[in-house]
Amino acid sequence: MTRQDKLRRLWETMPFNAACGLLVQEWSPDAVTLTCAHRPELTNGAGTLHGGVVSTLIDSAATAAVIAGTGEDDRRVPVTASLSVHFTGPGSADLTARARVTRRGHATCFVSVEVVDKASKPVAEALACIQLR
Repeated sequence: MTRQDKLRRLWETMPFNAACGLLVQEWSPDAVTLTCAHRPELTNGAGTLHGGVVSTLIDSAATAAVIAGTGEDDRRVPVTASLSVHFTGPGSADLTARARVTRRGHATCFVSVEVVDKASKPVAEALACIQLR
């Protein structure tokens, strides 16, 4: 099993990610797709996925995209330096986040994340700055 296979498995079994029901759909260098199922315990008063859950999905996808593009010997840890989220619609169904590294520096990476619902309707857009330490 490669380091990337281990990291992908780690991402799905990490306690917080597992509690939120985050699943990896795609794991490739510089791009990762995660999903989050709509569950009652993750909703707000309006019955849509809580904004914190959507932000968690975005942050997890962004950091995963950075890690997915690192080399087999790279043991640095990703740390979110900044995250700017723009909510564009309600999360009233299962969500999919696609994260793509737009610039990879030695220690700092920039990631664009789009979140859509089951019907491909936009739910959120985000930009993340992830540092490798």
